Amino acid sequence: MLILLDIDGTMLLARPAGVPSFIQAMCETLEQEIRYEGRRFSGGLDPLIWRGLCADHGVERPHVHHDRFRRRYGELLGAALDAQGGASPLPGVHRLVEALAGRSDVTLGLVTGNYPETGRMKIASIGIDPDLFVATAWGVDAASRRLLPRVALDRLRFRFGRHVSPGDAVVIGDTPKDVDCARYAGCRSLAVTTGLFGHDELRAAGADRVVDDLEETDALLDWLLGRSGAGG
Repeated sequence: MLILLDIDGTMLLARPAGVPSFIQAMCETLEQEIRYEGRRFSGGLDPLIWRGLCADHGVERPHVHHDRFRRRYGELLGAALDAQGGASPLPGVHRLVEALAGRSDVTLGLVTGNYPETGRMKIASIGIDPDLFVATAWGVDAASRRLLPRVALDRLRFRFGRHVSPGDAVVIGDTPKDVDCARYAGCRSLAVTTGLFGHDELRAAGADRVVDDLEETDALLDWLLGRSGAGG
């Protein structure tokens, strides 16, 4: 069994560090004001958000500036997380991750739009070891979020010799895009309303189960491991 977690809105909330650090890094790198009103970051891939904002502001050849932006974003995010005492863990995440990590029949992974370095930074800031997640798919690993679960499954097989079929994998996320990528890959999806989306929106996206948060560890383990077919 492979459990693939999203980070922002699912495991933790990085605000106020996250988006302001991203935008400030863009402003500094491009030496111009970057406005992002009306653009939703939730469920997006960081490189695509970068390119979209560059396009909105008429930036030519954004790839020339990307590496410098990415480094600066990491620096600013690290400083901001330190200043606010880390990201805020969402309810139940520590207990659920601990329970899953302790099982020999479960592999933990990530499906996230974050850059690897900033995603790991956020996870570490809530006191969870990023190395617990061995099958990872980051925002830099595919051209769309739909492809990320397949990346994680392939990475698990090629790097660690563990073959898990999509039907034995679950994506846990907080946005319709998390649900969509799970459905596209043939995985189950567990959606949480700890981000910006409610039960109705997540159910409409096709989530297999929707819960308020990750607090009910035992019930969630039953569902994740296939011991109960109950929905929510």
